[in-house]
Amino acid sequence: MIILVILIALSAAVIFGLADRVPEDYRIAITRITLLNEINKPEEDPRRDFATLVSEFSEKIGKGEPVWFTITADEVNLSLASMDEIASYYPTSRPIRPSPILQRAGFTGPVVAMDDGILTLMAWSTKYNKVISVDVNFVFDRAGSVRMQIIALRIGLVPVPKFFLEKVVSHLRERIYRLMERFKEAQGNYENDVKGIVKLLQTLANMLDGKPVRTEIKWKLGAAKHIMIDAIEITDGVMKLHFSPTR
Repeated sequence: MIILVILIALSAAVIFGLADRVPEDYRIAITRITLLNEINKPEEDPRRDFATLVSEFSEKIGKGEPVWFTITADEVNLSLASMDEIASYYPTSRPIRPSPILQRAGFTGPVVAMDDGILTLMAWSTKYNKVISVDVNFVFDRAGSVRMQIIALRIGLVPVPKFFLEKVVSHLRERIYRLMERFKEAQGNYENDVKGIVKLLQTLANMLDGKPVRTEIKWKLGAAKHIMIDAIEITDGVMKLHFSPTR
């Protein structure tokens, strides 16, 4: 009996220890953000870099042809690290700062990792003081819809058991939708180009329901185009999205 109690205690200690560990992907992403910010020239501006990325995307979409658009994990993570500065780049009657909104939802320091068809979303949970990681992939059907599958959820390095996964995912989904509602309430203050970005984010958020979602959007930057995402390829640190015109 004593041996059993000792084994249980040791197992609990190991689990709690693993839960407190910071995932290597999260550590690497944060380190790379710091290094990239240090080597950037003083005149470089994350707001301008983001605007350039959006402009390049609009230029490709404006041709009215199927096109692959590539984005790296570094680009996404630098944008996430500068999301308040990027939001301030677009004039609104009521300025929006994403970081405090995210903090009220219980998260800070969001980053992503990309590898072998899997997109990993990671953030520091202020409620649990641990890194929460979610692995997802994307499944497209012939009707032009996509489902985002949640493959795994981890607290620190500890995988969440399947029987508990649904409850945690439901809680996570509720928090994300609550966050998106805050953006929706202020959406009337955005310029037209930012509304397109917000709509794209809303579409991605809706995928958390696990139901097929139409990826058709109207991109208003430059010449207005109706496009849809019909394929996503994810390799080491790189995500390629295939866009096709729908009209």
